[in-house]
Amino acid sequence: MLGIGDEGAAAPADQVRLHRLLGWSALELRTLDGVPLHDVHDATHRALADQLDAAGMGVPVLDTPVGGWSVDVGTSFETELRTLERYVELARLYGAGYLRVMSYPGDGRDPGRWRDEAIRRVGALARVAGDSGVVLLHENCHGWASSGPQATLELLAEVGTEHLGLLFDTGNGISYGYDSVEFLAPVIEHVRHVHLKDSVHVDGRAAFVPPGEGESRVAECVRMLEGSGYRGLYSIEPHLHLVPHESRTGKPSAMADAYVDYGRSAAALLAAAGVREVTGADT
Repeated sequence: MLGIGDEGAAAPADQVRLHRLLGWSALELRTLDGVPLHDVHDATHRALADQLDAAGMGVPVLDTPVGGWSVDVGTSFETELRTLERYVELARLYGAGYLRVMSYPGDGRDPGRWRDEAIRRVGALARVAGDSGVVLLHENCHGWASSGPQATLELLAEVGTEHLGLLFDTGNGISYGYDSVEFLAPVIEHVRHVHLKDSVHVDGRAAFVPPGEGESRVAECVRMLEGSGYRGLYSIEPHLHLVPHESRTGKPSAMADAYVDYGRSAAALLAAAGVREVTGADT
């Protein structure tokens, strides 16, 4: 197991501390001190890489903003390429094999043109990944291919490379209007990484809750994944105090305590669902 560290603490040292407290040997990075990784100074990254190495903690995944909620399909693609290239550099530093991306929210153009441009962009990004020896993981969140499992499969088929796989988030369905199990079933063979999140409907919106306490059918998703032969990692993304796309964050002490509690609850859920290694040995 591992988690997206900034959901528990802003400071890099605190992210590492919480993961060590949970007994985990890996960390998923998204921001450091609230700053996206690509905007953080090289010296900070080098110092953190040394700290992680000393702590025996790996970084299998970097969460990029490429194709995500902060851009759309009309955003300068040159800017997006430069951002991805920066993450490729960071992947080399941290030893990360996966980069999380999305497939570009629409900008008002007609659906056919949105589809074609989203596929073109992800294809070009995947070629950069292939040349660099990393794999892009498309998350079922923002963008054209997240509109449903068939669009996701179409993206994979059109891009047609082993350097594009899927990151499945168990808790995104309620936010984006689909059932997690129904989305997962057709795409399950392409999933290489999983985010554990749970949510419920509250006044027409998603509210986030501890794993197994919501409507996202998290345990059922895990059982399906394990039954399909999935042997990748499970990473917590609680969203209890930090929700980046809503610019919402909480008090540091509350975030840290909730993150640890969430990690323990997620480990118990995984164990009950039949996952063999749920602490750190699977990383």
